[in-house]
Amino acid sequence: MTRVKSPRKRKRRSIFRLNVGYRKPANNSFKIANQRFLKAQVHTFRDRHKKKQVFRHLWITRLNAFSRKLFEINYSNLIFQLKKAKILTNRKIMAQLAIYDFFVFESFSKFID
Repeated sequence: MTRVKSPRKRKRRSIFRLNVGYRKPANNSFKIANQRFLKAQVHTFRDRHKKKQVFRHLWITRLNAFSRKLFEINYSNLIFQLKKAKILTNRKIMAQLAIYDFFVFESFSKFID
């Protein structure tokens, strides 16, 4: 009869390959290695979405600092004035303009009352 390779062994081997670099029993004990792998997957999923929140918070903080320094108004008033003037730009681009191209960001002043 032909030899059948066990799918269980293949699963174990794949988990161990994914856990290379983990310490102690997390890379040689299947039960703990599997738990570590599943926990790592949870963290990667959560942090992919968390990263978007963190960057948005960073952009808003930068815009607040520049708007207080340049226009002497806070962030919420800056956004309100720009929306009132029908200027559609996102926070990422505005934060980059404030840092790298200050004169373009300064040109928003004619739209702010």
